[in-house]
Amino acid sequence: MRIQKLGILSAMEEETRALEHELEQARRVSRGRTTFHEGQFSGLSIVLGRSGWGKVAAAAHTQCMIDFFGVDAVLFIGVAGGLSPQIRRGDIVIATGVAQHDMDARPFFPQGEIPLLGRRELISSTPLFENAYQACRQVIQQCIFSPEELAEFGIVELMVHRGLALTGDQVIFDPVKKSELLNLFPNALSVDMESAAVGQVCHSQEIPFTVVRIISDNADHQMQDDFLDFMKRFVDRFTGPVVRTFVQSLNQG
Repeated sequence: MRIQKLGILSAMEEETRALEHELEQARRVSRGRTTFHEGQFSGLSIVLGRSGWGKVAAAAHTQCMIDFFGVDAVLFIGVAGGLSPQIRRGDIVIATGVAQHDMDARPFFPQGEIPLLGRRELISSTPLFENAYQACRQVIQQCIFSPEELAEFGIVELMVHRGLALTGDQVIFDPVKKSELLNLFPNALSVDMESAAVGQVCHSQEIPFTVVRIISDNADHQMQDDFLDFMKRFVDRFTGPVVRTFVQSLNQG
């Protein structure tokens, strides 16, 4: 897959700021109350955006990237809560697909199904997905964190997983709610507030997309403290190398 211009979207500054300062020929572009950063990195045209939290914000920013900047692929990168018992803090989830756990149009459509699309899950682009997966594995092998640093977060080993990412306009921190989500989507690995909105816009516009999520917490009662600590001390040191490696692999391809 040959990408001419890549949109890279995150919810928060910490998730993409490492790349922002490395853009060549960089310029700030404002659209309404939103500011994007456009430039070159490793020979590829890049548009960086920060959507803020939630599905509406993520969808609006994705559509703007497509309509105004003409991106022909989208990467969303950021943190998420872990759902599956096999997922631990610090793990990386590359989304094979995305779904909205709070989509409920019953009795007209089954719970979770997107009205008029006839499906619950939207599938990530295979070429982009594979590039993201290999980029994450490569970064992990570079040992960017010492064993002592990982131990501070209770991390024994960084792992990369492939599977379903759930999205909803809720912060999940209740084990009961977490169990309900797994009953509805037994194969779900993570939960966030943006991925499926990005996926639905890209699906409707026939734009390939992929999602990388770093697990900041276990979506339980410790969520708030775990999340804030993770964002402050961990996330930008990981997302920066991943995005760099991902972009370089696209340009080489």
